[in-house]
Amino acid sequence: MKTVRIVIGAVPKILREILDEVLASEPSFEVVHLEHANLREVIDSLAPDLVVTMIDGGVPEGYREFFRAHPTLRLLGIKEHGRNAFLVELQPQKVSLGELSPKDLVVAIREAASRPDFVANLAEI
Repeated sequence: MKTVRIVIGAVPKILREILDEVLASEPSFEVVHLEHANLREVIDSLAPDLVVTMIDGGVPEGYREFFRAHPTLRLLGIKEHGRNAFLVELQPQKVSLGELSPKDLVVAIREAASRPDFVANLAEI
């Protein structure tokens, strides 16, 4: 099974703990935290499959830059302290995932990471 590299960005502490528990228990998931690291350095060096962060105010501008540099990057954006999740890809595509149980979260990440790579054109996200 392919290793799925996941970077956990800016999320509330309680949500980070939930994500840690759910994702760390999956044998094919490699999870990296950004608490004490530079986001650009981590994404450039690790080339993750997926970044998880809060998007209550929309996709942060800094992430748009990462899409330009890493067009196959996927963003699992969480809104309202975990009540709603969106998968954002540079196709452009944004899919509402609604409320996620831990199992739903794992399935959503596996499906996003297992889709074939695509050639993307930067468009408004």
